[in-house]
Amino acid sequence: MKKIIFIISLFFLIPLNNSFSAPIKIFGLDVTMDKQTAKDILTKKNFVCKDVMEMIMCDKSGGTVTVSKDLIQISCGVYGGCKYTAIEVANFFSKELNLKIRNPEVVGIFQEPAYCGEGPDGDKLCVIFSLTSNLGPSVDIMKHKLGGSGMSLN
Repeated sequence: MKKIIFIISLFFLIPLNNSFSAPIKIFGLDVTMDKQTAKDILTKKNFVCKDVMEMIMCDKSGGTVTVSKDLIQISCGVYGGCKYTAIEVANFFSKELNLKIRNPEVVGIFQEPAYCGEGPDGDKLCVIFSLTSNLGPSVDIMKHKLGGSGMSLN
């Protein structure tokens, strides 16, 4: 009887595991934060930030973090990845953040090639690489499906 109760409990608790997950977070930032909160966090980490139209741009020692409503862009100088290939960076973030990063896909308004993985909450991390240089990819965290209501026919 105890085994049955235990198995039934696990059956109901496993779906809750995803509801307790958190969005992808790098340097204390995630896409659920408003721009001012992100600016405050980055300023405390010695970034110099300025407001540029609908986003903030923060610089520190050759690295830039740009935060907009649904996107955080991190240059290779921020995470120390300028001497690494896109595959090496994707593998690093895959292991560190426990994400399954897939084969290349095309992302963004500029249709850039990237290795991407989706977080448990529906946000997405992409390692953006250049077709002209394989070193120093930037990393984007985007809202993707996070907070969306899902598909509907109504």
